[in-house]
Amino acid sequence: MELSFDPVFARIPLLLQGLWLTVSLAVLAFVMGTVGGLPLALGRMSSALRSVITGLIEATLSTPVPLQLFLVFFGLTTFDLFFTPFQAVLIVLTWNQAVVMAENYRAGLQSVPEGYKRAGVVLGLSRTDRYRFVILPLAIRAVLPPMTSSTVNLIKDSALAGFIGATDLLNAGLIGATESFRPIEFYTVVAIVYFVISYPVVLLADRMENAMAVSRDR
Repeated sequence: MELSFDPVFARIPLLLQGLWLTVSLAVLAFVMGTVGGLPLALGRMSSALRSVITGLIEATLSTPVPLQLFLVFFGLTTFDLFFTPFQAVLIVLTWNQAVVMAENYRAGLQSVPEGYKRAGVVLGLSRTDRYRFVILPLAIRAVLPPMTSSTVNLIKDSALAGFIGATDLLNAGLIGATESFRPIEFYTVVAIVYFVISYPVVLLADRMENAMAVSRDR
């Protein structure tokens, strides 16, 4: 069969619409989840909230993301809570990003040497100031590479939007392939676009990891 990309070019507006939704979901979920992961990590390390937050985190990590999406989009209608496909996917991706970042933050906080923490006490810093000026900067520096890498997973997981009718990049490719009977061409282009938007994030993560390794060796 001879390849023809003319149907792909004819449906560029559809693919751009899907690309916009994919990037929007990934960026919003990354920002909100990254911010929300910090209070989750602090709550898991506290004695009062540890059990509840640990249970939520373990439940999230132990269940498939598509199942979570269906529960949010379809299951919550039982309680008269209705979300658009975009909102449902954004909620699920944001929560999963927050859970992943909570574990990263917790690992980063626990990796701060005790000497730095004691130094803050010796300097007379309050608990809040010790976290603000000593502990958190060191912890965040340690979790920057995995934080960046998680963006790639968000870009790929945004394809779940197609399961509930949203026109993300993959679903746009599926629509184009179905209408034109040119699946190879459409899926090839979609795969290339995913690579183009994901690979720079991978390179950034690698550079950050190398920079962190060099700074630790000094």
